[in-house]
Amino acid sequence: MNYRKSLSSEEYILLYLKEFVSEVSVCKKIIKYKKQKEREETMEYYIERWENIAKEYYFLRDYHLQHHIFSYVLDRKTYIINTDFRNNFYRRTGISYQIIGLIHELILVSIYKIWLERDDILYSKLANMIRVNNI
Repeated sequence: MNYRKSLSSEEYILLYLKEFVSEVSVCKKIIKYKKQKEREETMEYYIERWENIAKEYYFLRDYHLQHHIFSYVLDRKTYIINTDFRNNFYRRTGISYQIIGLIHELILVSIYKIWLERDDILYSKLANMIRVNNI
């Protein structure tokens, strides 16, 4: 059997462009311009994500760690809940940065199965309280 290599997206685009523009060099310039614009748009997208989500998360996390203003479980029955003092991260993602922190902590203790099961239950309750408090 003979197998043909499938065309790349760039080759498909070239085929379509040749239907409208007979000069192949012009078609290749159009494709090159398209790829350049896609790279620029992708970079703009990730810069915007960094500026408005990741950077905000790290700022809030560091601020709360420095000032000791975060929600936590005091014992199995007492929960200390603090509202996010800036809601930019919450408005953009729909989740409190404190909950992201709880998830990170659960990942860190996941090697200790007993801790993970206990903390998962406690943090689930804490996360729900944080979520309700931030709405």
